[in-house]
Amino acid sequence: MRRLVRHTQVIALVFSALSVGAWAIEPLQQAEPDAAWDAAFDRSDGWIGGDAIYSTPLPNGNVLWLFADTYIGTVRERRRQAGVRIVNNTLGLQRRRAGSPADLPPRSEDLTFLWDSRGGAEQPQAWIRPPAQPAGNLSESAPWFWLADALVVPRPDRSGTARASEQPPARLLIFLWRMERTNAKVMNFRNAGCDLAIVDDPRADWTGWQPRQFSIVHGVAAATGDEPRRAEIVWGSEVLLDPESGDAPHVLIYGYRQQLRGSLELVLARAPADRVEQFDTWQFRTANSWTPNLSGAAALADGLTTEFSVSRVEHFGTTCYALVQCEPFLGDRILTRAATTPYGPWSQPHAVYRVPGLDRAKQHITYAAKAHPEVSRLRELLVSYVVNSLDFGESATNADIYRPRFVRVPLDLLPAAPTVTGDNARAK
Repeated sequence: MRRLVRHTQVIALVFSALSVGAWAIEPLQQAEPDAAWDAAFDRSDGWIGGDAIYSTPLPNGNVLWLFADTYIGTVRERRRQAGVRIVNNTLGLQRRRAGSPADLPPRSEDLTFLWDSRGGAEQPQAWIRPPAQPAGNLSESAPWFWLADALVVPRPDRSGTARASEQPPARLLIFLWRMERTNAKVMNFRNAGCDLAIVDDPRADWTGWQPRQFSIVHGVAAATGDEPRRAEIVWGSEVLLDPESGDAPHVLIYGYRQQLRGSLELVLARAPADRVEQFDTWQFRTANSWTPNLSGAAALADGLTTEFSVSRVEHFGTTCYALVQCEPFLGDRILTRAATTPYGPWSQPHAVYRVPGLDRAKQHITYAAKAHPEVSRLRELLVSYVVNSLDFGESATNADIYRPRFVRVPLDLLPAAPTVTGDNARAK
């Protein structure tokens, strides 16, 4: 039961830190719910609910789904049964049917889920844990990981070299958010930074993956105007291949920076795809250029939530970037923004969906909205979100909440991206 209490407190903490910012949300235009995608993650045994809900395509055409806190157990008559367990992260694998379109919703049998089951059915554990936490350690004081975004990245072309024949052509990056306990009487946990897991050959059987772990610097003393301040940066809310990197693949790594006053800002880094784990190779986006100094990272937008997505799409006849997030301060809408470059400038938020059925008497909230372009229809974005309850008893027993929900957002609903002029138009 203490684990369920902690889970509820985590949700409350995440959203208490969000800030609306100084912008006004444009009027709502409604996206369409997708019942078939909802049904795919409506499970009755084993994996029976999870949040975060990131995804990335694998080299064999399958799709990897990544979850943070996850319920393991059984569901009967729409109720999670006694004995339900929570683990801090799990994976899902969507196997593509031969000849089927990428946007076809999976059948139940097309999805399998993975966690550490070495403790048996009574003690399921997270798929990945910090190195200091050995197998079998379920201590409430132990640190844990939530899974963030992931990406398969190509290795540089080294044709004709001995090394090229020995290494797989790509590797999988998975960003991890490290959480730990504090001594506070209320909200006694915090984000303690972020790590990176690397699977050297994602073509191998996923049940045997042995990811290597690397720590990423996340605290920075940043100066804005005349006021120096301490700001915490968490990386990995989104990771994309940089379309401008040419023959030397780079990745774009999005994160959020939380100021002492509580607002969340969008920040961006880039790094060579084959050396992402070497933090000294990272560069950080300024207002109109890149810098190797973490303290120079500019706020590219405000009013962010901790979880969001950035997708490269064709919109209004041109390539642009779509940012999807939930409305801050426990709002009930899903918001979008648009930009013509991966670093902005970004449009004002535009509401595209109001989450239905939020029972405030049961303290229902919605969060974790993000897009999944690899399984989206033409001229649409498939967007997932979660409904949860701050009442841990409700969350633990009601099988109609705390699992992925989906809506289809036509690209026509995206706001127009701001025109890029001056230094921003020339910056690389």
